[in-house]
Amino acid sequence: MEPLDLERVYRFSQGWRRTALYLNPQFPRELNLVAVARGEARLNSTLVYTYHSGSRLYDVVGSSGLTPVSDRVIAVLEKFTGWTTFPVELHGKGGEVIPGYHGLAVTGRCGPLDRKTGRRMWRDRPSERIGETRFLYWFDPLSWDGSDIFCAGDTALTFVVEDLYKELKRAKITNLSLCPLPNS
Repeated sequence: MEPLDLERVYRFSQGWRRTALYLNPQFPRELNLVAVARGEARLNSTLVYTYHSGSRLYDVVGSSGLTPVSDRVIAVLEKFTGWTTFPVELHGKGGEVIPGYHGLAVTGRCGPLDRKTGRRMWRDRPSERIGETRFLYWFDPLSWDGSDIFCAGDTALTFVVEDLYKELKRAKITNLSLCPLPNS
């Protein structure tokens, strides 16, 4: 396996589109959402999401936890490593079931984030109208397990390699933020 080039790594997250349908997962209090997002805990049943706000359905659904993704996202991911799915049931504003979505659990890994070594990343979050916010991400590239999509340390912060980034862009996946990992 070749060493990971951090200049070719991107942060994967929901895009925070202002009009995006935003849903809340309904889960038992004892459920560890981070463990589910990392594929370390299995659900005993389908995770149900209920309406919170917004109206437009995108490939990546806005959520306060365990972001659902469309069949289109899964179709792109099928050629790549580091992920699995779990069953979800999405409900729109009127309570109607929205088909064609899955919970994404990321099983790929890299070591913990090193916030002291990390660099500043500016990212626009249009839904909050606050301009830009700062993020610091850096990890030891030798800690990467070789997966195309992976989480850092014990977090659910998700990153993708450049090949997957290009495929997601080519597929025009909506409501997805793919920010380069700063390392210079």
